[in-house]
Amino acid sequence: MTGRRAGDEGSMPLAMLIVIVGAGLGLLMSNALLVNITETRTSSGRAASLLAARSGLSSALGTLRAARLSGGGGDTGELPCLPAGGPAVTGTAGSGSSAYAVTIRYLLLDPEGRSLAWVQANSRPCADQLAATPNFAHLTAVGTTAGGNRRTLSATYVFKTEGRTNTAGGRIKVLDVGGTNRLCLDAGNLATVYSGIPLRMRLCNPADFAQPAVPQQRFGYQPNATINLVGADPARFPTGLCVDTSGVGAQALNQKLVLKHCASGSGLARQQWYINTASGFFGPNADRTGFNSFCWSVQQRDTDGSEILLNSTSGGVTGGNSACNTSFPNNYQSWHLDGPTGSGPAGPATRQLVNYETFSRCFDYDSISNIVKTFPCKGHPDPASTSYWNQIWYLPEPGQAAGPVYYLTTGGTKRCIVAPPNPHATDSEDLKAGIVDCPAVLPRNMLFVNRGADTPTFDEAYRIEGTGTWAGTCMGTLGRQAGEQGVVVGFEPCTGHAAQKWNADARTAAGGLTGVVER
Repeated sequence: MTGRRAGDEGSMPLAMLIVIVGAGLGLLMSNALLVNITETRTSSGRAASLLAARSGLSSALGTLRAARLSGGGGDTGELPCLPAGGPAVTGTAGSGSSAYAVTIRYLLLDPEGRSLAWVQANSRPCADQLAATPNFAHLTAVGTTAGGNRRTLSATYVFKTEGRTNTAGGRIKVLDVGGTNRLCLDAGNLATVYSGIPLRMRLCNPADFAQPAVPQQRFGYQPNATINLVGADPARFPTGLCVDTSGVGAQALNQKLVLKHCASGSGLARQQWYINTASGFFGPNADRTGFNSFCWSVQQRDTDGSEILLNSTSGGVTGGNSACNTSFPNNYQSWHLDGPTGSGPAGPATRQLVNYETFSRCFDYDSISNIVKTFPCKGHPDPASTSYWNQIWYLPEPGQAAGPVYYLTTGGTKRCIVAPPNPHATDSEDLKAGIVDCPAVLPRNMLFVNRGADTPTFDEAYRIEGTGTWAGTCMGTLGRQAGEQGVVVGFEPCTGHAAQKWNADARTAAGGLTGVVER
């Protein structure tokens, strides 16, 4: 009988332990490998679905750009129409295992920075369902994979138009002061409109200025200071229809406000209108050094259907309204423009800062309340006039070093914009911009960068940005109340929102899609 050597008693249990531990490690490694494979597949699937969504946006972009006439120019009739219950553009991406579906909705107002609920309420699935040529398209692309991954991207496409993109047309309203009716300038039925037709005041439709106006109340205040009926049929009125008066010679007391074929040359002056400090519409005098003596005056105040006559600075208009430039504000000679109506001649050439979201309003200093806000853009026949010093601003050249934003008082004193004390405040009251006499040495909260047009993306363009502690904040309106005559200006974190853009030019389709975000 062979005996065992000392120590053999532990050999078998140790071997078994090694086998068990090895098997356990192998199992753990297998589980880790499976988890890693699953995570890799999930990550790969998410990347593939995102790529599919991007492919969808690219495909939809090509479809929008292909809607052209044979001789050049866009053709709204060729724009894709969203079918009931389905997307406008579909396709596959990659090897065909991922797919995309894109919905397209058309708008007159800029959808960037808006909620999906707002886009739904203010857009149409077909371009011809809008009352005018669309300015924007909102795209939502959903990318999916066979494994169930799903990613959604949205973006804005801007149609190239001959005019400013934000002059889609809007209401021209007389102020509600002392009345019960909200009344807007109205051309009547566009199917029967004619040159020489009198304009009337009608109930604003819709009364909510956040919604686009009906066609007969959609006017555009153009850079040449004319006011045109945006929806006029170009086949019947090749030059358009513009606001004029019923006379044929010089403007005179009690002439009616009418629509006539848009003029040029020597006839242009009769169709040019400028907003003065009392929010009145005046024409230019003969040598264009100032206003003439006649302003728009609602004949029967607070009355649906009233015509509009020319009153004078001496008074005497039929109906007994007070003279022009008196009793401000009132509900017969004080006017308010809807944002999409446009800013007229205001802009860089006049040193006015037009807000891109509310395109009829300019950066303005209210000396009575000692606040800076947006206010209807004032105008003057002489671009060199300094009579509107509280809307004439000096700021750093685009792309240059930081500097002050200031205006000059009638006495020549510089008044500087001041960023709020706390750039991280959340209450809008604490975000308001201030204004003070410019000190000899400017502190950091009075130094700003003017971005201008030359930026990598449109989101960054046309912004006035803070510096130092205020870097990353932008000057813009602190409210989105489209119907208010003036909205307070302050500094908030920079976004691509139109409310933070000043003197922005029209965007073009050549720039591609903007505001691409994942939802």
